[in-house]
Amino acid sequence: MTRAAVARPTSHEAGFTLVELLVAMTLLGFVSILLFGGLRLGTRVWERTETGFQGDRALHGVEEAIADAVGHAYPRLIHRSATTSEIAFSGSPSSIALTAQTGDAGVAEVVITADQGAGSLTVASRSEISGATAATTTVFAGVASATFSYFGTTAGDNEPRWHDTWQSQRALPRLVRIVVRMRDGRQTPLDLTIAPRIQAPMDCVFDVLTDNCQGHG
Repeated sequence: MTRAAVARPTSHEAGFTLVELLVAMTLLGFVSILLFGGLRLGTRVWERTETGFQGDRALHGVEEAIADAVGHAYPRLIHRSATTSEIAFSGSPSSIALTAQTGDAGVAEVVITADQGAGSLTVASRSEISGATAATTTVFAGVASATFSYFGTTAGDNEPRWHDTWQSQRALPRLVRIVVRMRDGRQTPLDLTIAPRIQAPMDCVFDVLTDNCQGHG
């Protein structure tokens, strides 16, 4: 009698060896790490982009609010005595107090203040129609420095120039510049040069040569 032949599996039927499985699992792990890392990177980029957009929108809103208040400065004439008067606008290197026209045909008292000790830039506004207490909003925190300057002609000037202060004048400054820098070293978030739209009070006799009020109508 002949011994029956023993069937041996061919190489195609033998399956994966342990080494092949380990190699495949290692490659799968590398691919998973790459995919997960790419997903995390994409998420961080999206978050930073979204944060940047939100910051830009907030900064744009601050710029619009300040530019609107200064741009609508109303040159109300305050009579200090029977012979002296001045515009209701007081500017220093760190603050501006003015009367601004509002959208409801009224006026509001606006004060923009940079407190470098507290590291803040605030805007306080009080409508004269409502007579309510001034509402103060902190528009920037972490301020390293803020400078206010004013361009125009004051007594003794032969031509318009930049001033650190604008006090007790008969006209609004032609330009107001506000520059704010932050403590964390970020790029200057605010550098505005604003031109008040009205340069003389409604009841003044305006002298175009001196660009000032010379009396009342």
